[in-house]
Amino acid sequence: MPWSSRAVLSIIMARIMSLKGAAERAGDISDPEELFGEFSNMGGEGEERFRFSRKYLTAQTGLSKNAIVAAKRHLYKLGIIVLTAGENQEDGGTGCDRLVPNWDFRVVVTPTGEERCYINFLEVEGGVKTG
Repeated sequence: MPWSSRAVLSIIMARIMSLKGAAERAGDISDPEELFGEFSNMGGEGEERFRFSRKYLTAQTGLSKNAIVAAKRHLYKLGIIVLTAGENQEDGGTGCDRLVPNWDFRVVVTPTGEERCYINFLEVEGGVKTG
């Protein structure tokens, strides 16, 4: 995975962990479904919490505009995120893109020896793993 994609993914994961911490402080979360529900119960649409402007991503990662665009596309093509482009603004700019984690995406770690492993990315479609 390119470094630009890793950097953008780290921002998305930081947001997930922040929301997870808040959800756990609010109550007992015993499974992922409850966690996703809590994200939505935190006020507003749960997916709105995953809006990231290019300016914000650039400030957080130090990446160029082109690197940010390429990273978002790469994460989308891998199936890690669901990408929704921001709406055009009256001033000619675009709004914040929504980079929502694909909750059906799975990472499978297979140990191969001491301190080594294979990592496979799998997207679950209708209960069937692909990847």
